[in-house]
Amino acid sequence: IAYNFSRCSYLFFYLRPLIFLSNSITSKHPSYSSMNDRTKGLSIILFGVLCVSPDAVLVRFLTTHGSNPWTIIFWKLFLSIPLSAGYAIYEAGGLKKLLSSISRGRWYYAAVVPVQGVIDIGFTLSFVYTSAANALLLINLNPLWCAIFGRLFLNDVLPKRTIVVLVLALGCMMIIFVPEMVVDDYDEQDGAGTSWNGNIIALCTGFLLATFLSIIRKAGSEGKSLIAGTSLGASFSTVVSAGVARGQVFPGQFWEVEMWKFWLGVIAQGLGIGIIFITMVSGISFILHHGKCQKVTIIY
Repeated sequence: IAYNFSRCSYLFFYLRPLIFLSNSITSKHPSYSSMNDRTKGLSIILFGVLCVSPDAVLVRFLTTHGSNPWTIIFWKLFLSIPLSAGYAIYEAGGLKKLLSSISRGRWYYAAVVPVQGVIDIGFTLSFVYTSAANALLLINLNPLWCAIFGRLFLNDVLPKRTIVVLVLALGCMMIIFVPEMVVDDYDEQDGAGTSWNGNIIALCTGFLLATFLSIIRKAGSEGKSLIAGTSLGASFSTVVSAGVARGQVFPGQFWEVEMWKFWLGVIAQGLGIGIIFITMVSGISFILHHGKCQKVTIIY
């Protein structure tokens, strides 16, 4: 109940632009081309979130049937690279212009690539080593971190309603999480016990997601696009996962069901991961001067 209250509070204050989007589709408002940039950005990010939503279920399915977590990480990120790299080249206007853009924003890329790579890894490991409910709960604290970063480093002015909603949401999440600090809980419905390691991974993933978005906003305010960060971050993650797995990145003898199910699962994950980070980078570029970072992460 507390968790649902916190999410409903977010929806009440920040998803009103999506009502505008719905009405525009039914011709009650101007077409998409006449939307303001903030609405465009939020709708783009919403589309990405819908595409990546099955990721948690697929992670649990693959691990349940014998796949190693690092195998999942390697393949889903490796398969996301063609989509994200192709989009980056198209958006930049060619490979040469993309390389020039990377050179201009090299210091931002040096920061955002490892951050995104760790987010990719942490998101998967969160669902492996703790319950899905706990993972989502802790990752969804990222609007709080993003609001703090925006205030400290980007000179954001937070409306009172934003502060109230974030404080209430944090309190609601603590109501859920604190009892597990004193009780050894096991989630029978989710099929996984809660783990402090998994909880910490999920918390750090949410923190880094806020860092990722803040870096993009800062770079965008200086006219620098980090669109290639998607594919470079995925490349970083594939190298790390292959190293941890010592090159053993195929399903192997421990996979319990038909092999096509494994490949279907990781291909779907790769498409979702590629789309979500492309839409987040593109969406933020629209709302940079109209919305704040914490509003983006609420939808995520």
